[in-house]
Amino acid sequence: MLMDYDQNEVPVKMLKISRQPPKLNGGRNPKDRLVSPTIQCILIQFLAKHPDASIVYICDNNDGLAQARHRLFNNWFMPRNQDFVKYDTTEHHHKHRFYASMITGVKNPQGKYVMDAFYKTLDWYFPDDEQPLICDSQFYDYNN
Repeated sequence: MLMDYDQNEVPVKMLKISRQPPKLNGGRNPKDRLVSPTIQCILIQFLAKHPDASIVYICDNNDGLAQARHRLFNNWFMPRNQDFVKYDTTEHHHKHRFYASMITGVKNPQGKYVMDAFYKTLDWYFPDDEQPLICDSQFYDYNN
């Protein structure tokens, strides 16, 4: 749940991706080239089926690898797909070892509202952020 500026709850879907832990002998799991296209397909199909939905992805940091997960998810995100937009946590949140993203459809009528709620919720959890949020406005007409 996110919170908007009037303290109303804003429902979003959560995305959880897990994998097998590394081999016990200290080795690494082999890279699977199908992971990225599979996750992209799941996101595309879900958001196509639910055009008013948004998805929040929070990187688990129990093992100290949240930053690596965030970088990997950025690489997986559909860079050539113009139907979706992704909003990320800022450097301030990263100083707290918190990494997250929100994905929504460009044509989502609630897109700007949910994006605002995403950043408002982050402000609530990290109130010492004195820097104003700079949001990419190329996807929305803020005059409407």
